[in-house]
Amino acid sequence: VHERLGPSLTAWAEENGRKKNLRHLLASLHTVLWEGARWQECGMSKLITPQQVRLAYRKAIRVIHPDRHNNAEPEQKYISGRTFEAINVAWEDFCVAENVS
Repeated sequence: VHERLGPSLTAWAEENGRKKNLRHLLASLHTVLWEGARWQECGMSKLITPQQVRLAYRKAIRVIHPDRHNNAEPEQKYISGRTFEAINVAWEDFCVAENVS
């Protein structure tokens, strides 16, 4: 699973070794999730204010949290773990940059 999905998830989360920001990850999350993941595509125009970003972040976490996919296929488990980790790191960076708690 890692050999097949790892490179595409790394490309989604990073660019030239630098982690992408939270807005970008949320806006492009639909490109790496599995079919039927219950995630509605979220354009950058809906991620302008910190409040909008917080709402989208919380919705994303509800969809991708690894605990919600214990009985899922290995691919779904892997994707949920990697996306969850990347989005949480980006959330921490966002909170510092935007002075959000």
